[in-house]
This record gives sequence, C-alpha cells and structure tokens, in this order.
Amino acid sequence: MISHQLLTNGTQCMIPHSLSTTYFDHKFVQLFLTGKRSFKKGIIKDFILESTDLAFYVKNSVFECYLQHWIPGANLDGSHTDEITVRTYLLSIGRIFSLLNSIKEREIRMATDGNNNLDELLVAAERAEIELIFDDLPGIEFFEKLSSAMLPDFFLQTISNGIKNNVLAHQSHVFKLRNINTSKLRKKNRKFENTIQP
Repeated sequence: MISHQLLTNGTQCMIPHSLSTTYFDHKFVQLFLTGKRSFKKGIIKDFILESTDLAFYVKNSVFECYLQHWIPGANLDGSHTDEITVRTYLLSIGRIFSLLNSIKEREIRMATDGNNNLDELLVAAERAEIELIFDDLPGIEFFEKLSSAMLPDFFLQTISNGIKNNVLAHQSHVFKLRNINTSKLRKKNRKFENTIQP
C-alpha cells in the first residue's frame, strides 16, 4: 500500500474512530508525513465551564448522537420507538442548534455595535425557548434505551467526539467575543490617552 521509504519515525496515520474494522479497503485514512503534529488546538479551556450556553451544547450533542444512530427494532428495554418519533425529536434538536446559532450572531452584533435592549431581550427569549424545547423532550433514560447498531465502545467514542466538537465551536465563539471586547477596550484607552496628552 505504501513504500517503506515513506514510513519513517515521523509518519503518523490517523484513523477515524468510526472505523469498526482493521480492513482499510475504500475507507478514509489520513497519513501525515511531516512529523509529529501539534495538538494544542482542540483543548477545552476551564473558563468555558462558566458559559451560559455550555449545558445546551452538551445536552443537545448527546441527544443528537443517540437519535442519529437509532435503528428500527426493539429498544434495550423491549419497547419500540417509531421513525416519526425519532424524526420529531431530531427536528427539535435542529431547532435548538438554530437558536444557539442565532444567539451567537446576536452576541457578536452586541459586542461590535454595542448592547441594545432588543437584542438582549431576544437572546433571553431564545434561551427560554431552548429550555422549553428540552422540557418537551424525554429524559436521558429514554435515549439510553434506544436501539443502536454501533458497538458500545465506538458509540462512546462517537458521542464524546460530538460533545467535544460542539464545545470547541462554542469555545471559539467565546474567544471571538473576548477578542472583540478586548480590542474595543484598547481603542477606548488609546482615545483616552490621546485626550490627556497635551
């Protein structure tokens, strides 16, 4: 498949967690020949734990993963869940992600253009709508009993990757807001310093 000259100590092969076999025929595998990669990106910082929307991202990621990997048939407790129910719940999950994206856009607009009462009220209303949608969805116990074709090890890896990806995307948004606010403060300081100097 690959010559031995290319396989040096610096060669790394990245295999997605979704592969459940060791056979690589027609499956996506990345081979890096540039030496060790830096893994500084992809680290979730502690400060993100204080974020208002973090719980929404985590809970939505978990529910989505269970629903996306559902297969028709008997659930773990012997009950049956029909496709219409799963699709309805997936629509609710999609609505939550849509509301979270809307909150991101409003927060960036408030950071760049300044706070206004309308955007603050709309963000609060969207967060309240998210909580109402979660209240209408069943608890985690329902999702844990859904039938799935994935092996438990691979499912756990998939669910943790989904959570990590959504939290990292939210963390990127929080960093962006922080940078916008920092640059605005610096501009204000420069203006203030220029007015003080004769």
